[in-house]
Amino acid sequence: QTKRSTAQNHIHMATNEVHVMVFEAKKLRKNLLGKSPDPYCRIIYGRQRGKTKVKKRTSNPVWDSAVYSFDYEADTDFVKIEVWDKDLISKDDFLGEARVELGTESFDKDMWIELQSGGFATKVKGEIHIRVLYRVPLPDSFKQYVQKVKGRKEKVYGNI
Repeated sequence: QTKRSTAQNHIHMATNEVHVMVFEAKKLRKNLLGKSPDPYCRIIYGRQRGKTKVKKRTSNPVWDSAVYSFDYEADTDFVKIEVWDKDLISKDDFLGEARVELGTESFDKDMWIELQSGGFATKVKGEIHIRVLYRVPLPDSFKQYVQKVKGRKEKVYGNI
């Protein structure tokens, strides 16, 4: 279950979580009629999803900087942000995507990423401004060690 909040500056960072903030995009492509898109983003982390609000008729949208929080998934090593053009009559149009590799170390990155085609046969244009916070989960061996040490202290000092 994706959790969404609007806390921009202070994010309580628990282990085993991934947080994504979508700020803005710029230079998104116009449609075939030359009109600005109605863009929104889908934030995808493994089997979990989030979605921004649709911004009307703009190639340079600014979103509400909501925080999309996801539970850690061991088999997922990237976050994907897809940008779409909301269409009331036909299927929504893909505008591009950005991927952030998570890796093996915790990080907090605020970045602009050039949109990519993501395998769609479509012309892609524009960039997206996001922030991704990622805390690497503690290995089970370390968790067991902490529990063991805590258990020893409780024997000596009583319940801590």
